[in-house]
Amino acid sequence: MKKTTYLWLLLVTFAFVACGGAKSKLVGNWEVQTRNGKPVKEIMLLEFKKDDTFTQSAGKQTRKGKWELAKDSKSVNLYPDGGKSEVMTIVKMEADNILLKDDKTEYGMKKRK
Repeated sequence: MKKTTYLWLLLVTFAFVACGGAKSKLVGNWEVQTRNGKPVKEIMLLEFKKDDTFTQSAGKQTRKGKWELAKDSKSVNLYPDGGKSEVMTIVKMEADNILLKDDKTEYGMKKRK
């Protein structure tokens, strides 16, 4: 019985740490490097903040809203202020690089320091 309880506690703790780890990797300023595998010519930025808000800018356009990491840590849900919600699938995520994909476009991003 003690082994089962200990194992269960270990699994629950691991789940919380794993989810927190993915979210903490996302928090920060990201610069889009590629769109559909091709280098981008304009500066496009996406900032995921700790308070679950985001700011996205491209050229003179900026939009803000809320974001959340899906429970399975495989996608990011964006809720732009006054706009339609979007789902970005996490194709690949590393400490300083991320590949996100919506229904039409794949974005390769590098974390800004």
